[in-house]
Amino acid sequence: MWTAFTLCLLASTNLYAAYVFQTVTGEAFDTVTTDVAWTNDASQTGFPTDDDYELVNIGFTFYLGETGYTQVRVLANGALHFGADQGFHKDYTNEPLAITGIIDGPGFEEAADRAILGYWDDLEPSLGGTVRYGTLGSAPNRRFVASWENVPRYNGPGTSYSTQIVIYENGNVRFRYGNDDVNGSSATIGIEVSNSDFTEFSYNTSNSVSDANDILWIREFPALDDATASCADPNTVTVTFVADISPARANDPSNFSIDNGVTVTGATYINSTTVELTTSTLTTGTTYTLSTTFPTQNTTFILGNQVNDTFIDQFSSSNYGNNDGTQNWAANWIESDDDGSATSGNVLISGNELVMDDFPNTGGEPAIERQVDLSTYISATLSLDLRTPNNLESSDRFDISVSSNGGASYTILQSFSNDVTGSFSYDISSFLATNTRIRLRIENNYGGSTEFIAIDNVTITATRVEPCAPAVDHFVITHDGNGINCLREAITITAVDSGGATVTDYAGTTNLSLSTAHGNWFTVDSFGASADPAQGTLTDTAGDNNGAATYEFVAADLGTVVLYLENTVAETANIGVAEGLITDDNSEGNITFRPYGFVFTPSPITTQVAGRPFNITLTAAGQTPLQPECGVIEEYNGVQALNFWSTYSSPTSSNTSVTVNGSNIAATEAASVAQNITFTNGVAVIAAQYNDVGQIGISAKDETGIGEPPAGSADEIIGGISPFVVRPFGYDIQISGDPYADDGNDDVFATAGNNFSMTIRSVLWQAGDDTNNDGVPDPFIDTDANGEPDSGGDLSNNGVTPNISQITGNIALTPSALVVTNSNGILSNPSVSFASFPAPGAAGAGSFTLNQSWSEVGILQIDAFTNDFMGGGQNVTGQRINIGRFIPDNFLMTAPAITEQCGTFTYAGFFDGVNAGLDRNGQTFDVSGSITARNSANAATLNYAGAFAKLTNSDIAVQPFNTNTGLNASGQVNFSPAALNFVNGVTNYSSPTTDYQFDSLAAAFNLRLDLTATDSDNVTSGTVNSNAFEVRLGRIRLIDSYGPEISDLEMRLRSEYYDGTSWIINDADSCTTYIQTDASFDAASYTDNLNAGETATFSPVTTQNLANGISTIANGIQFSAPGVNNYGSVVVNLNLTGQNWLSFDWDGDNTLDPTSGLLSFGYYRGSDRIIYWREIRN
Repeated sequence: MWTAFTLCLLASTNLYAAYVFQTVTGEAFDTVTTDVAWTNDASQTGFPTDDDYELVNIGFTFYLGETGYTQVRVLANGALHFGADQGFHKDYTNEPLAITGIIDGPGFEEAADRAILGYWDDLEPSLGGTVRYGTLGSAPNRRFVASWENVPRYNGPGTSYSTQIVIYENGNVRFRYGNDDVNGSSATIGIEVSNSDFTEFSYNTSNSVSDANDILWIREFPALDDATASCADPNTVTVTFVADISPARANDPSNFSIDNGVTVTGATYINSTTVELTTSTLTTGTTYTLSTTFPTQNTTFILGNQVNDTFIDQFSSSNYGNNDGTQNWAANWIESDDDGSATSGNVLISGNELVMDDFPNTGGEPAIERQVDLSTYISATLSLDLRTPNNLESSDRFDISVSSNGGASYTILQSFSNDVTGSFSYDISSFLATNTRIRLRIENNYGGSTEFIAIDNVTITATRVEPCAPAVDHFVITHDGNGINCLREAITITAVDSGGATVTDYAGTTNLSLSTAHGNWFTVDSFGASADPAQGTLTDTAGDNNGAATYEFVAADLGTVVLYLENTVAETANIGVAEGLITDDNSEGNITFRPYGFVFTPSPITTQVAGRPFNITLTAAGQTPLQPECGVIEEYNGVQALNFWSTYSSPTSSNTSVTVNGSNIAATEAASVAQNITFTNGVAVIAAQYNDVGQIGISAKDETGIGEPPAGSADEIIGGISPFVVRPFGYDIQISGDPYADDGNDDVFATAGNNFSMTIRSVLWQAGDDTNNDGVPDPFIDTDANGEPDSGGDLSNNGVTPNISQITGNIALTPSALVVTNSNGILSNPSVSFASFPAPGAAGAGSFTLNQSWSEVGILQIDAFTNDFMGGGQNVTGQRINIGRFIPDNFLMTAPAITEQCGTFTYAGFFDGVNAGLDRNGQTFDVSGSITARNSANAATLNYAGAFAKLTNSDIAVQPFNTNTGLNASGQVNFSPAALNFVNGVTNYSSPTTDYQFDSLAAAFNLRLDLTATDSDNVTSGTVNSNAFEVRLGRIRLIDSYGPEISDLEMRLRSEYYDGTSWIINDADSCTTYIQTDASFDAASYTDNLNAGETATFSPVTTQNLANGISTIANGIQFSAPGVNNYGSVVVNLNLTGQNWLSFDWDGDNTLDPTSGLLSFGYYRGSDRIIYWREIRN
């Protein structure tokens, strides 16, 4: 288990670097042979050799923390010390980290840092054993070893301590231990870089180490700041951290990884916070996740150019739809608590500003909000100008807020009171959404006739990543290999990058040529039509018949163009395309022109759907001896024996055959066999079908011939179609267990962030799944609202396309949350490469199963999508709806911080469950905090709200715990939290009237509350502990008062608490209050001459507090003198309403009694030793 200690934490990731350690299986000691040569400097220490060192060369640069060292001091006392000499070798009294030198010991006490403490103890090499060192290995894997073997402890000649410290060139450290007295009982083990940067493994802890285990230390990275990649260098990723990094770790590429198949081949330390990674080539537009080891943390980046867009309203016209930026807002401004007009009311546009007030003061909150789609951006900033008239007060408040859920909830960015003028800016990058909103609101007042706030230049500057414009690597020419002399042959030219992808924004001038220097180029076929009209400019000299021309591509061509070549010479030739040194790859092969042949239409064939039949028209055309005019050879009639064969461009071979009229055709011309096709006047229609995916072509020939062709051509009719793309019909997504859900009451399927099994199948077309025959699976529809689709394309029984694994591309998987849609969450595998599928012929070909997870809760829809499959201009889709129900992995419950209600303690109540007459509540205190629903990565699940928020206030359990005894307390906690309200996965919990009740007469103790939140799905927070606070069982006394009837009397109050044996004064009580009106007379208790109304309370008239458990002298409850001869007594009762925890059963009858005292006039106490006493009357 890895453990890290650091002074600065940021969430769960260290903001700054720290050393972490792991206990690993013990290794044998390295053998080193160089003995340490002690300084024997008696001026340094009174114990030469005992507390001594030698400064030695390491043999390479070792980084302790972020500083490199080439020398180190080997200390006698089981440690290494780097850098300037601090006299640390003299300090033989080990202490816990940090080493401050303040621990008293019998010898030197030196503050120190930059120390590696394998076993810091008072070792004595002069008594025996060896201390040796050496450098082993070769760069970049060298290690320096310092070895203390069989060294006794001071004054312990019979002891033996063995340890090794190994420091590695990559910055790691390893501690090894021998099989002797070394066990940690008198040693400090750890690493200290400075007094604020240290990690302690143990301090004076027996059996903390042994020869069975080593301790491996690694310097953690600080928190990641960012990762970026530039279009100028797609093989470099720049990584930045928020604090200094260790160069040794920074230079080790194994500490970094990037997903989507990218390999990190090198790492270079650039500066204290920056590392530059050398990688395999990145793909433009792909979102990559960069991860580090120790700690495991990640950040995402996209290879592309950052582009800033603006959404601006300068209020230049009096309407709520102004768009003054480079992009348009998603909606107009919307008023609330006003009249909805841009020209009237409390919110309006005036003088090219938005002006807001609340005059006359209605007590409302006039506001205005506007929505913008920021879902495709990586960061955004909101800025605006504010102006007020310099007459506002603190009660005039205005706020600026932002929402990422269409206004369902808002976060206040800043609230203003009094006057404000200036420009203000806010980072709103954490609120990027399809329905981001900003709101401007009069929060309070602004009710005066001249009070207002004016807003102008509301601007959102949003940054997006624009994919790099790929460079053209070569051109690809596509044709069917056959042409007819009198007809123009379609030739497709495509500009592609090094990966074979079309460069859709290519603009350049290409040179066209024919190897035989014959022919002319055109933008339309012989009949004036084009399958894909050229957008650029073709330049060719009419009739020059030299095969040379130029074509200037423009952006509208999207990187590909169809041109037409006419060559009247019967010959075989090769077509060339070039722009400077960029040429075609010649993958198309030669083209043979003949007097006649078959023309396939349409040409080119558009992208087809795997498994769906499509028609091709074959026309016998050209010139023959019997038909010298160029055109359809109409005498080619009736049943003709034609040979068909397929060609495979990508992949170059296939186990799946193309069919023509239901019959498989061969994959080569040589293997083709004849099949009968019926022509009418030179024309026939055939049905073709391919039950797989890729780029294919189809050719046909009639070997019987129709007359002698010109010399150089075979006696046959031959023709073909240029290669075209066949795509999957769709993607079938299957989830293990086949879970369906449509509300919060459905069964639990998985926890957020944990794996479930998912299968993707690339499937063939079936008519029943495509009722409108558009080549796209019919959408799922859940008509009876049970979560399961009742209609739409069910692809689960469709055949698969095995060749998908041979195609370059991927399937993007997009999550969408259903029902509660605060967040669509993140899939652990957001894309699947076609290369992940099993190879054709292997088990499971056409199908791929992976572990998937979703970071959110609720109900999930996954959409699968491939854009522009094989560059054929068509997309492939798939969908799985209503996957669920997902629940949180855990709750993060913050521990309450409980405040003592009476200074240093809190009064408890009483409840024993038997004697109801003794029940009383204690002082109430607030128990509050927050609860966050989290996924397995401990990130908040924003959709834990509404129907999916199962945790209620009654699901929070509280257990009282006595920290004095270490056992659960036997009393009870009255805990009544208010209803929970989860917003974006977070709720506050609060029970402001919590109190504790003893269940028996018991001593005061320190109470801790242990809280656990567990919802109905058994998602739990685990137990969190409040702070401990003292609770006391208390009561209050009225102290009897005696005096003459002609004088005022004071009755004092005293609070007491039970200490486990008796009731004693509660001298910590300065919170109990009283006032004269709390005292009342027992009407039936008057004695002698004292009657009702003859004395009354007159002080204190304001509420007073006890001081150290008793009312101060002359500050108790004062009673007026009843007058001459009105002597007697009366019982005074104290009203404890609001302080019932001080009530007590004074007579032991198991019922609470009034707190009372006896007020006596004309009496003396009767117990004083008085020699003489008289009353003096004035």
